[in-house]
Amino acid sequence: MRHAWMIVLGAVAAAMALAPQGCTTSAEAPSATPVPTATVAPNTVRASGTTFSPTSMTVPVGTTVTWDSSLAGHTVNIDTSAGSCVTDFTSGFPRTFTFTATGTYFVHCDVHSPCGTACSTSCTGMTMTITVN
Repeated sequence: MRHAWMIVLGAVAAAMALAPQGCTTSAEAPSATPVPTATVAPNTVRASGTTFSPTSMTVPVGTTVTWDSSLAGHTVNIDTSAGSCVTDFTSGFPRTFTFTATGTYFVHCDVHSPCGTACSTSCTGMTMTITVN
C-alpha cells in the first residue's frame, strides 16, 4: 500500500513539474495588441481624392514641407497672399519646398481647382493654406 502512495505522489509531483508556470486566469487575460495605423511624417501633405490633407497647416520659417507620392496625377502651385507664384510642381512626387519667409501661402492643384490664372489666391476645389510664422 505504501508503495502505491509513493507512485501516486511521484505522478503528482511530475505533473506539477511539467505544468506551465504563470498561467493566467480569465481576470488576467492579456490585452489585445493594438493594430498599427499608417503614420504620416510631420509637415507632409497627401492627396485624399481631390482634397489636400491636411487642408491647412501652420509652420515656423525654415520648415520644409513634403508633398508625398499620393499626389501623382495632381499639380501643386504655391502662391503668396500677394498673388505671386512661388513654385509649380507638376510631376515627380514626392517633392519638397522650404518656406523661408513669413506669410500666408495658398496652394492649389491646377487639375482640380480651376482658377483662371496660375497664380491665384481665390481658387476653389483642391486647395490648402500654409501659414508661416
